[in-house]
Amino acid sequence: MAANLENTIHEKLKSLPPEKQQQVLEFVEELANGVTHETVSEKLARHLRSVPSDELEELPADASKNLDHYLYGAPRK
Repeated sequence: MAANLENTIHEKLKSLPPEKQQQVLEFVEELANGVTHETVSEKLARHLRSVPSDELEELPADASKNLDHYLYGAPRK
C-alpha cells in the first residue's frame, strides 16, 4: 500500500509546474522538520490570548453587531 501511495504522489507531483513542485518540496521539508501550520482560528486565538483582559473589557458589547459603525462611522444597527 505504501508503494502505491508513493507512486500516486510521484505521478501527481510530476504533473505540476516547477513552481508548484517547489512549494510541495518546501511543505514536505517543513513536515519532516516538525513545523506545524496554524489555522486562521488558531492564530486568532493565540493573538487574543496575548491581549490583556482589561483591554478586552473595554470593547463595546455590540462591537460585532455594529462593526461598521466603530470602523467607518456607519449608523448603528
